[in-house]
Amino acid sequence: VDSGNQQSPPVTVNYPNGMGGKKNIPPLNGNGHSAEYSPFAYIVALLSMLQATLTLPGLAAIALALGMAIDANVLINERIREELRNGNTPQASISAGYERAFGTIIDSNVTTLIAGLALFMFGTGPIKGFAVVHVLGILTSMFSAVLVSRAIVNIIYGYRRKVNKLSIGQIYKPD
Repeated sequence: VDSGNQQSPPVTVNYPNGMGGKKNIPPLNGNGHSAEYSPFAYIVALLSMLQATLTLPGLAAIALALGMAIDANVLINERIREELRNGNTPQASISAGYERAFGTIIDSNVTTLIAGLALFMFGTGPIKGFAVVHVLGILTSMFSAVLVSRAIVNIIYGYRRKVNKLSIGQIYKPD
């Protein structure tokens, strides 16, 4: 791909070098999308296995699940940047960033999961459809944020003995 071209070909993922910069790499999670969008493929796969019909409330639940997956990856990214700002090595920052973000991700997703279960128990018709896709979306979002993104980062940085820098964006250090 030409470095001056801002668009990526459809066979590559415009993924932030695992963390935040721009780098075209081949798709690593099998569906051609980065870890933020893998819940979509997982939800569609689960719905097809359940032979469920995707309705408009279901599409709204998928949009919510994608937003939560992106939010989880932003949390992880920011925690890693905090660790880098504190002077930790890149590999230690990655490890600590995931560990520190894990509690927040679990807390927000479990809270939203409880709301989805309440919607399923007390809702009728389209509300139940939203709740089913919402719960599946939360579960796949947690799976992709915790396992898939960590796997991609480990594939990119894990084999190296020493990582000197991360392509994660600008690290602001106040004077």
